[in-house]
Amino acid sequence: MSRLLLAVLLFAASFVFAVEVQAQVEDRYVVFLRDKGGKAGDVAHPEDFLSDRALARRGRQGIKVDSLDVPVYTMYINRMAETARIVGKSKWLNAVMVGVAGGDEAVREIEKLDFVVGIQRVGSYEKEELANASADWDLSGDRSDDPCGVSRPVLSVNGIVSLHDDGFTGQGIMIAVTDDGFCNVDSLQGGWQDRIVCAKDFVNNADSLVYDIGSHGVRTFACMGADVEGCVMGAAPGADYVLLRTEYLKGEQPAEQYYWAFAAEYADSIGADIINVSLGYNLFDDEYPSFTYDDLDASSPMSRCADIAATRGMVVVCSAGNEGSNSWKRITVPSDGVNVLAVGALAANSNSEKAHYSSIGPSADGRVKPDVAAPGTVHSINRNGVVVSGSGTSFAAPVMAGGIACLWEALPEVSAAGMIDIVRRSAGNYGNPDNQLGYGVPDLYKAYLDNRGVDGLISTCADTARVEGQSLIIPDSFASDITTRAVLFDINGRVVMDIHPKGVNRVSLHNLPKGFYVVELSSGTSVSRNTLLYE
Repeated sequence: MSRLLLAVLLFAASFVFAVEVQAQVEDRYVVFLRDKGGKAGDVAHPEDFLSDRALARRGRQGIKVDSLDVPVYTMYINRMAETARIVGKSKWLNAVMVGVAGGDEAVREIEKLDFVVGIQRVGSYEKEELANASADWDLSGDRSDDPCGVSRPVLSVNGIVSLHDDGFTGQGIMIAVTDDGFCNVDSLQGGWQDRIVCAKDFVNNADSLVYDIGSHGVRTFACMGADVEGCVMGAAPGADYVLLRTEYLKGEQPAEQYYWAFAAEYADSIGADIINVSLGYNLFDDEYPSFTYDDLDASSPMSRCADIAATRGMVVVCSAGNEGSNSWKRITVPSDGVNVLAVGALAANSNSEKAHYSSIGPSADGRVKPDVAAPGTVHSINRNGVVVSGSGTSFAAPVMAGGIACLWEALPEVSAAGMIDIVRRSAGNYGNPDNQLGYGVPDLYKAYLDNRGVDGLISTCADTARVEGQSLIIPDSFASDITTRAVLFDINGRVVMDIHPKGVNRVSLHNLPKGFYVVELSSGTSVSRNTLLYE
């Protein structure tokens, strides 16, 4: 081989290696868009972007398709794809995440586009290591004559085992599980194989690592989906499941909020009824600003999307956080969401005492948080197929989510908002909530007995504001109260309007730029928060 050819080959090899190394680290930016390309009102054919199941869920609850449901404008996405890789898109935030490797030129080009109103670096992506774990075909755990096995004490606390005894196991309910990955779930013998509808990776959308990475998600999923008679039983062994990876394992970054938003929108589009969120954020890596307590007012991107998910007719169940014993102490994002059911943890072997680690409330704007409590010490299945015990609000949340699935099967006419209200009302401290366990420990079987036979939908969803022309229309239920306060936030969470309408139900917006906003109406103990488009 000639020296020239060898030199060329070495140079080519070094160039390929450099590109591969460079490609391993990708900066990620969220790009906020001006509008939906004039398509925001194009809701005449919702079947183009929502499944039959999603539309049926909304139909049962009287929820109309609106501008938030319209996808991000394809032409805008295609323009950005000319200079950067598209990682994900959020129609609820009207934003797109792009990945950029090797310089900021692509970012500068995107900033120049006339439909871009903001761009923010939210993280980076570096190849994650696959889990070093193998699944045993035979589940490792003791067997007993009790069908619930070691799970009976946990399932008894919130009345879930009684719902099972009456034949309600979550059948017909679809639960979306958002977590760090579900290593080996596709081969573990947990009794759930026929009930996993689909699995999707929103962190690494180039390759799905759903079943190759993560251990936390396996255990939270098993708290709901396990069905190994005489050994371990989940709270909803009859439900269907959607497994969605949203947690990045090589850092703690704001980008994870957006991965979750992508997943929540997907869950909505395929017709999920419940979203379990055994995740929470307060501190990010040093290069990104962390949350403060003042941020716990449901204004973060993740909390806003969780609230929007609730307005689409899903019940969003979230772990309150495990910060109760450290300096933060408070709940974490997105459990501060207005329409999110935040779940605190009970101490081991207790039906009423808060676990020392369970985060406390209230939210920054004074709302009761957490909402309710469930056992935090549970038996679950790990990624090696071993039945193990663990503690945390991450387990309390899926216990409650699974229990709600069983209750919803028993009370199929109840709306999502009504379901949250029923659950709260069944809790022992409903009349005197506190910052430790909120409304207390729900008795879901009692909720079933108290509400079966109720005709029609049960809904406590507060009226929401809307835009007409250049005006913000405040619903009469708020406008008639002179104490009502209306606050408008822009896409970056900045307050752009803060007024007391004092009986007026129409407020001018003509001085504001067109775009997406979050509006919060508060009056006494009533709070309404929703996203709207001013165009």
